Amino acid sequence: MISAFLSALFGRCPCCGRGSLYQSFLKFNETCAVCHVRFERWSGSWTIPTVMGYGSGAVFAIVLGYVFHRMGRLEGSENIIIPATIGFTVLLYPVCKNLSMFMLFQNGFIFVDPPTLVREGASAGGGEPRPMPSPPSKAPEISEDRLVDPDEPTDGGGHVA
Repeated sequence: MISAFLSALFGRCPCCGRGSLYQSFLKFNETCAVCHVRFERWSGSWTIPTVMGYGSGAVFAIVLGYVFHRMGRLEGSENIIIPATIGFTVLLYPVCKNLSMFMLFQNGFIFVDPPTLVREGASAGGGEPRPMPSPPSKAPEISEDRLVDPDEPTDGGGHVA
């Protein structure tokens, strides 16, 4: 758990600890380049780090305002507090995103997909995923005493759904 926390805190995959979470400063990878774990499975997974970032920015602004108040220089300090709070929030956002990835991983929302995709040219460093060939299936067994009406829905195995 500690190694997954430290990996995520420093922008590494919480699953394997080797792949990077980011393509650039704020651009997030869709999957880990090493273990192929999918980081953002749901469209709402951005809300956790956004709430963490805005909340920490609000606390920072309140603390900074309190410091200026105690120094007796609160009036006119908004020219310092507002830009400092925005800069703090932008710089802290990746840390919030990393911590949210750790929390999602620890709670089972980020996991390794079952092996259904094989990477073509993985040793050459790329390639698009292609579906694995499905194993040969047996023909559906239909008992002779119960014939299936072609208009009746079945479960794919010849049995009425």
